[in-house]
Amino acid sequence: MFFFDSWARDIASGDWLTRKPLHPFVSWQAEVANIYFRENPDEKNRVDTIAHGLEPARLLWNEWYGGSQFHQEPLYPYLIAATYRLAGSDPRWVFLWQMLLGIGTNLLIYQITRRHFGETAGLIALSLATFCGPLVMYELILQRTALQVFWSLLLVEVVEYAYTTRCGSAWLGAGIVSGFGILLNSTLLPFSISILLFLAWSVRRSMGMAFHRIVPFCAGISLVLIPLVIRNQAVHAPLFSVSSVGPMAFVAVNTIDYHPEVGFWVSLDYVPRIMGKTHGRFLPAVIETMRTHPNATSYMQQFGRKLESALHWYEKPSNENFYYFRLCSSTLRCMPITFAFIGPLGLLGLCLASRRISLHLFPLLMTALAFLPLVIFYVVSRLRAPFFSMLIPFAAYAIVSITKNLRRRNVILATLQIVSIAILTIWICRPLPPDVDLIRPADYMAGLTCYYIPEAQQAASHGEWIRAVNAITEALQMEPGFVRETSRLSSKRIMKASQREVVAIFSDLHRLHSMILLHCGRSPEAKAALMRACELSDVAAQH
Repeated sequence: MFFFDSWARDIASGDWLTRKPLHPFVSWQAEVANIYFRENPDEKNRVDTIAHGLEPARLLWNEWYGGSQFHQEPLYPYLIAATYRLAGSDPRWVFLWQMLLGIGTNLLIYQITRRHFGETAGLIALSLATFCGPLVMYELILQRTALQVFWSLLLVEVVEYAYTTRCGSAWLGAGIVSGFGILLNSTLLPFSISILLFLAWSVRRSMGMAFHRIVPFCAGISLVLIPLVIRNQAVHAPLFSVSSVGPMAFVAVNTIDYHPEVGFWVSLDYVPRIMGKTHGRFLPAVIETMRTHPNATSYMQQFGRKLESALHWYEKPSNENFYYFRLCSSTLRCMPITFAFIGPLGLLGLCLASRRISLHLFPLLMTALAFLPLVIFYVVSRLRAPFFSMLIPFAAYAIVSITKNLRRRNVILATLQIVSIAILTIWICRPLPPDVDLIRPADYMAGLTCYYIPEAQQAASHGEWIRAVNAITEALQMEPGFVRETSRLSSKRIMKASQREVVAIFSDLHRLHSMILLHCGRSPEAKAALMRACELSDVAAQH
């Protein structure tokens, strides 16, 4: 989120070609670089000689990320930059058009479902999408997830329209949409390649049909990618490069010691050596990563755990946490549709639709390709969102199919479908591992440090003590149950390390609350808040 904002601000301020390397640099990257330097002192000396005031570790990562190559696909930050230039640098303007895209997403889900499975299924899918909390959340986050969900559905819609009309201009439009999809997220590239292969096969006996389909489709993609090529040539980057993060993303989550249950994770045993040896080149990085596995069975077991993680109810957090957002938003709390509901129905609907692949080819293809990154790379909620959205039409189809079978008194088939959903639900809704928290300490801390505490401090600096109290009071309403139940009397209860962190966080918050209440002249309440802060602090220290 911060990365997209800072990138967009640089573009809006005049760096329209993103000439300077703009790659994130965080603590784990510094740790990887330092390990690499310790093991390769000659490389440390080389980087030191060319650093010219830059941090050597950051310079090393700039090299591994390809220097002036785009760190991630550029469409989204350029859209943010255009928004900042037109409406001012307030992310809420971005949230506005993302919310409008959310409406478009719901309409596309309805249209695709209605066309494939009928009007009733379309209305059911529209209802499911409207009350789908995880998808709505991404409309109000500075990430490209909401746009990617919309674009995935739009690609299906325009390709199906072009295939139905068999019109050259329609295929040109489909190519343009595909080109922008590649600039949005290169995970949409396989869909464009698949469409191109499908067209080549379907018109293999007719050069005229090839000219009216393949040529416009390729022309549309090329028109969109020409500015990319011009920019890359101007900054001396590989001509067709849209992102430099792929090799690192693959290495980090495919070494033998990677555990899919944790989401994104970096092996300090393997990543420094592999990135240093391959210098961020994708194919060598893939080969070196696969060599960390003793055999194919080892990798397939890891692949299987990724599959299980991808089809679990938990919206796995990365820089955002759906369950924390739901604490903060009454709107999200009123939206009951999550993957726990869509997953079982969607998987059954996929099985039912797969019996007639030719009729539902493009939605099935996009669903499969949206799932692919989850098992090739890693599983977090934002990466699963496109797959989640593509499942909704199939979930609606499953509901309609069961209803039809019950209405027609086809009891055996309806029972089999219901039992299948029950089995899938039990599997998808299996409990979280004991060491995984629904809301992490970092999520609580992010909300406090990014909004509530600054809001209280700003109010206090202006002497608006009532506003300051209200900000801290609102933050305390998010105190989890186990913290509220924590006292010196319960201090012998075994707590996880993450729970102790949360107790300490809310101890500090009660202490701040006490100070602000004291300034308001509310001494008895201030004393009670201070006593509660000391109690929580003592409990956290005892563990």
